[in-house]
Amino acid sequence: MKNVAEVLLPPWIKLLHRKWLVGDLIAGVILAAIAIPEVMGYASIAKIPVSAGLYTLILPVIVFAAIGASRFLTIGGDAAVAALVAAGLGGAAISGVTPGSTQWLAYTCIIALICGALLTLAAIFRVGFIADFFSVPVITGLRAGVGVLIILGMIPEILGVLPGKGSFLEAQWSVINSIPSTNLLDLAYAVGSIVVLVLLPRLIPKFPAALAVIIVSIILSTTLNSAASGVAVVGEIPGGLPSFGLPQGLDLDAVRANAGLLTYIALLCAVLLLTSGAVASRSYAQKAGDPLDLNRDILGIGGSNFAAGLTGTMPTGGSLSKTLIMVSSGGRSQIANLAMAGVTIIFLLAFTSALQNMPKAVLAAIVLVIACRLITINGFRQILARSKVEFVGAVNTMILICVFGILIGLTVAIVASTIYTIKRLYRAKSYIISLNSADVPTYVEAQPGLQSEPGLIIFRFPTMVFYANANRFMDQVRELVKQAPDPVEWFIVDASAVDDLDYSSGVMLNTFIKFMKDNGIKLVIARRDAMLSEAILKQRLDEYVPDEDVWASLPEAYAAFQARPRTPV
Repeated sequence: MKNVAEVLLPPWIKLLHRKWLVGDLIAGVILAAIAIPEVMGYASIAKIPVSAGLYTLILPVIVFAAIGASRFLTIGGDAAVAALVAAGLGGAAISGVTPGSTQWLAYTCIIALICGALLTLAAIFRVGFIADFFSVPVITGLRAGVGVLIILGMIPEILGVLPGKGSFLEAQWSVINSIPSTNLLDLAYAVGSIVVLVLLPRLIPKFPAALAVIIVSIILSTTLNSAASGVAVVGEIPGGLPSFGLPQGLDLDAVRANAGLLTYIALLCAVLLLTSGAVASRSYAQKAGDPLDLNRDILGIGGSNFAAGLTGTMPTGGSLSKTLIMVSSGGRSQIANLAMAGVTIIFLLAFTSALQNMPKAVLAAIVLVIACRLITINGFRQILARSKVEFVGAVNTMILICVFGILIGLTVAIVASTIYTIKRLYRAKSYIISLNSADVPTYVEAQPGLQSEPGLIIFRFPTMVFYANANRFMDQVRELVKQAPDPVEWFIVDASAVDDLDYSSGVMLNTFIKFMKDNGIKLVIARRDAMLSEAILKQRLDEYVPDEDVWASLPEAYAAFQARPRTPV
């Protein structure tokens, strides 16, 4: 029974200390005060009811706490995912599915359910490593592009005018032409809110500025009867807990007809959630010295999305910003996140009626400030300082998303990241290594005409050899041998970076061994690990690389070369 309990109980339970309880409860209340206004903003981005945004902080949080491994990771909505859902459903143009409608929310829930299924499969098949495929520059450009789109989408709400229609440029031009029709009260509420949201956290870092803005704006709006002066207000928000079950108001024929597109939107959402969740989970596990179980966390995020879809809300995932707030507020375990869920339940049961007079411009201001956090100027500066090529890639990703929309932009970003990863593996720099009398290695980029010393080439291929780069490996070796200044007697391969061989690389290795034999060159392997040894056995190449030609270190292999029998001159 103990083994069953260990499997069923979330791993973070084992790390729990009773002394953390009070701090976790306090952190949960602070986190709720900050997260509640934020998820209301995310709901606005996704074009679903405000109450649906609040639901992301209840059952999805509880489900992750029951499944996930991380004691820190905080679950909730995500601005980029909310924007992706809105862009995807808006572009689908499904009959009867309009922003804010029951059908729109139902399709949002379907996307969350598909997202849950995809993430669960990712955890089962242990493919969480996919999160590492997306480079920091691409993610930086992606989030910045989404941030710009969200900001531009909130400007009409802030000005109190109708949003623009048509292409990206046409929509912005329409908003510019509407500036003379600006509702000054809407603008005043928004500008005042932005000032408070920007300045208050600098003066009082842990103060829930967004909650303060909401409370003050409701008091002002109610006292001044701003709605009568043309200020758009949120209106009645359904209170109470979310119902549990499949989304209502769906046309099953329409769902089947658009299943491919819905799955595609969910796949892109899953990629974003996988990436952000992995970053947050890994970051805080490393800081705390906790064991990392990324696949268990992905399984938990998958479960949270099933919970989201069945309780009428949008896809949810691990939030780096909310996790930071939880930890900085004194939280040490998922108890803090469960406390946040409890506070949200109380809020839904007792306080939603107070929100009906909140100006929409205030909510738009909250969203705008959230979106500004997605645009990390310092991040772009750091990328530029280290790699101009990757900086251009980040900027291009941002521009693609702004001009062509998040759906196309994200797709291109994923394809570009994949191509970039393969290119790095394919065109990885190889090195010729020389050792001095103290066995200190010197690395020089491999070029025809170079050698380690007369009669010797020590060659390092800096990544695994697989079908895409196997021929390049062989081409490099052939040219190094042919153009060596002196006839090559020994060719030592530093195999420290080569941990596996696929079929294509096995075929290439056969050619490699034959080439060495035909040229009278002794092939030696140094720093071969257990995985490579197993791969060589599977490929039946062990008879061509006997144990006496395999050395644990480069100095040992080099010493064997120096001690070789010399041919008399």
